Amino acid sequence: MTTKSSQVRNYFKLDLLIARSRVTLCRLFKKRYSLFNNGQVWDDSLTCGTNYVTNVIVKNKKISLTPVQKISVSSGNSDEWDVTTLTTLLLFVDHPKTLSTNEIQQLDQENKLLQQLREIRNKLAHNAIKSVDDAQFNQRWTDLTAILIALGDIDTELDKLKDDSIFESSTQMINDDNVKEALRLNSLATQAHKDGKFSEGITLFTKATVLPGVADHDRAIFFSNMAASRLALYEKQAGPTERFEIEDPMDQRYRALQDAKQARILWSTWWKGHLRVGKVYTALNEHEKAINSFERALALAPTNDDIKKALDESHHILGRQQRQEHLDPESKPKSILEQLNDKKQKFGLNPEEVHKIYKLFREKNPSLADVEKGYKYEHGDNDIKQNYEEAARYFAKAVRQGNAEGMYNLARLTDLGLGVKKDYNLAQNLYEQAAAELPYHSKLYNVRNTGVAEAEHALGLRYAEGVVVNKNLGIAARWYQRAFEHGNIQSGTNLAILYENGSGVIRDLDKAEQIFEQAAKQGDSNAMYKLAILLTRRAKFPMAKIWYDRACKAGHIVAQADRGFEEDLQAKDNIISSFPPDTLPMMDKLFELYSSVKSTTSASTAMNGSDFYDYYMLLEHANCVPYSPPEDFIIKTVDTWTPTDADRIHLEPTQGRRNSHGRSETRYKNGSFRQVLKWDRSLGQYGDGNNAFREPNSVAWLESSKIAVVDTNAHCIKVFHSETGQFEYSFGRGRTLGCQNLLYPYRIAVVPGGNDELVVIQRHPRPQIHVFSCSGEFIRRFGQHLEKPRALTVDQSHRIIVIESQVQKLHIFSLDGKILSFFHLNEHLQFPTSICSNNYEIFISDNHLHTIKVFSYSGQLIREIKEANYITYPTNIKLNSKGQLITIDNHQGLNITVYDEYEQKKRLGAYTARICHSQILDVAIESNSNILHLASKDYRVYTYQLPL
Repeated sequence: MTTKSSQVRNYFKLDLLIARSRVTLCRLFKKRYSLFNNGQVWDDSLTCGTNYVTNVIVKNKKISLTPVQKISVSSGNSDEWDVTTLTTLLLFVDHPKTLSTNEIQQLDQENKLLQQLREIRNKLAHNAIKSVDDAQFNQRWTDLTAILIALGDIDTELDKLKDDSIFESSTQMINDDNVKEALRLNSLATQAHKDGKFSEGITLFTKATVLPGVADHDRAIFFSNMAASRLALYEKQAGPTERFEIEDPMDQRYRALQDAKQARILWSTWWKGHLRVGKVYTALNEHEKAINSFERALALAPTNDDIKKALDESHHILGRQQRQEHLDPESKPKSILEQLNDKKQKFGLNPEEVHKIYKLFREKNPSLADVEKGYKYEHGDNDIKQNYEEAARYFAKAVRQGNAEGMYNLARLTDLGLGVKKDYNLAQNLYEQAAAELPYHSKLYNVRNTGVAEAEHALGLRYAEGVVVNKNLGIAARWYQRAFEHGNIQSGTNLAILYENGSGVIRDLDKAEQIFEQAAKQGDSNAMYKLAILLTRRAKFPMAKIWYDRACKAGHIVAQADRGFEEDLQAKDNIISSFPPDTLPMMDKLFELYSSVKSTTSASTAMNGSDFYDYYMLLEHANCVPYSPPEDFIIKTVDTWTPTDADRIHLEPTQGRRNSHGRSETRYKNGSFRQVLKWDRSLGQYGDGNNAFREPNSVAWLESSKIAVVDTNAHCIKVFHSETGQFEYSFGRGRTLGCQNLLYPYRIAVVPGGNDELVVIQRHPRPQIHVFSCSGEFIRRFGQHLEKPRALTVDQSHRIIVIESQVQKLHIFSLDGKILSFFHLNEHLQFPTSICSNNYEIFISDNHLHTIKVFSYSGQLIREIKEANYITYPTNIKLNSKGQLITIDNHQGLNITVYDEYEQKKRLGAYTARICHSQILDVAIESNSNILHLASKDYRVYTYQLPL
């Protein structure tokens, strides 16, 4: 555990502290039970638990327990209750009216502490990365210990949990004979499990767990193995389809949960223990708790694929359950023929016109026939038996022809494991490919390119739920917006929910109502029902009733089952009607306020917290998915470069503007003085074509006076003359599997030495390295084992150096693709953004640590370059021919800082752009000069000259 970052250790210290609170809460519960029941004692018996459930829990509507929690209470054994169960019972069980004033005051004080404890526990549980910085840790530790001491815990005992020594194996009296016997029993039990003799295995594991003088870590392994055998026994007894809600403490799933939790208690930092708990919760269909356990396991073993797969699976299932997909009649995508039939109904087209148009589509796109076949095999038809494997085969055939509908449907089957092996990563790749296609087939008939909007919606769900990608509601909102604009009604409903709750976007009930209404008018029954609920909250009762009735008529099952909706509506209307007319506006606001029980967080507030992904973290995802341009951008083909006056190239380098005293203009910015620069020239704009970019993610300068620009969403490299900006050629375009083609190229570097060979890395969905000649001829590719390549450089010895984000792994390759070495740098890096080398040292910028770290070629940290106010959020670094370090910082605009060539300790210059650029994505520097070319998020490449 000492190898883990201090932030992860902080999380698990807090987790252990909360786990310790369980003992204090048990003691408090038994004390209250005796107080509320005339001195009766809670004896942890089955009779005690059964009577409590019958007489207290069932009759109290405020107490909400999961089936597992209810079973644990009914068993009577308080040792099996978790912190959530105990706080629920303590907070919501009604006290008798016979209590004295002092006793009631004491209960109120305790309940305030319990509520605070619950809030801290919930924040910790919903911390997806299981990482807490030192400031938060110290504050939460202080709050927690104060609560526990007030509830009767001992402060000196709590202090012991703050030391790193708690993660080490405790000193125990070991009986060597018993250890040997326990290991023998474990081996026999494991073999019995493999042979399918699960009951026998459980018996043997049980014998191993009760032997005294055995180390806790060994016992944790025995308990974890026993939990696996209990789950296997349940699966065998239940069969492939029979699944029942847990009703009995003797249910093997419940007993497996107790075993797995015991393993976790005995070895709190063993990733397999947390993984086992998560798998048991999955079997119990409690995926929210499973996700929490899987996230803990992943924090302890961040590169483990088994954990990632289990986490993705639970996110996926939980999302589908919460969306109630099986109840949504709009969930099935509409084919082109179905869209045309809809237009026939809407515009009165006759059947002959519809078939004529459809025939035209099929002639222009033969892959439609494969998609049709795929649908028939997926659902079955008059002359075709349902066969998912055949459906997948036909969809794959359409994919090879570039059909977006085929891509989306194959992704959907891959997501569900129907006809193909379940693979969330492959599904993600297919969704991204489909989303990159044009959204409409024809301007004449305005028919959607089926599969594009559906894929965009699926990507929104991925980011909303955290499947494969990091959960991020801000990015989810962007995908929902795109999908809704391209005709996916469900995305509109989801987007409106985000605006209603202030999740990932700034809370805006007017906008939520507007989007709900747009989706509802397009026929989404879910939007109708959600709109009715929102209108009720906003005291707009007549329209709420109209939309509720429409939702029921449209077949929305949840609305139809909500029998209390109309009664609630009438009751609220009666309250409003009883007030004078001049008070109605105030009453509307009160209804809106008190109906909004769920707490929300605006985007501006949320981004100030360290647990929220900031703008630079969004960039990490933006590199994996196509960028959504601002609303005022229009995609247009531009083959001739005709710069406007504002963008016209100035071949004479412009110096910084001078003031009346003859000195260059300076600005005091973020605590630093910087000389103001104006760019010399720029090229590009948003769009398709030779002189436009879809996403210029990287740029490199060639000795032949050319600049090569990586256009990620156009899947190609575009080469321009560095002085005139004239387009010369492009290569790598295409999304087929051919080795000469590129799929989402991300970063580019030039091989030093005059030949101008280009090294390109691709990121998600198919990370790898390509090498091209300067003219674009493919030479080789390698590095398919890479996961999240973030940046690369090529040194004077022609070694290719790649740094990966998230896993923080450094790779060094030879130019022919041989792996020379690799190092894990988790201890030193959090969010690497750029890399460069002087042939004996490797420089890596870290955006989150606000620093540049220098490593040897053996992976050892040599030194660190930090300067407050000058290196804040470094995104790009380069070494010029003199060895001077140039840093690019995007904190509140473009900032450039230059350090000297001698260990980069002396600052030579600090500059800022006169205009506020969009995010700078990459920088290239011309050799033997101080001319910089910067690729920007506003689809341009800017050229600056540094006055060094």
